[in-house]
Amino acid sequence: NIIAGTKLKEELRRFQEECKLGDKMFQCGTVMKGWWSSFKSRYRHRLVMRRGERFASNRADWTKLPNIVQMYDAIYDELVDAGVVIKLDSPSV
Repeated sequence: NIIAGTKLKEELRRFQEECKLGDKMFQCGTVMKGWWSSFKSRYRHRLVMRRGERFASNRADWTKLPNIVQMYDAIYDELVDAGVVIKLDSPSV
């Protein structure tokens, strides 16, 4: 739960209690089943939902150098954008 122990969780729990949301199987401070689909509907103009690129499932084909290069090229910019990696200059040989 990404909001556990935050002020946001307490605000969510208070809102749910004030609006009398949920039932006895529902734990206040958590989101309900339909929340994600409603969230996607409300923010579809800001979210990018698309399928990932497909790669060969046969290991012998997949591990050939051109396929490794293709996979690296496909994910490198995404990793930089996510802040997982830092783009460095290519070393001169």
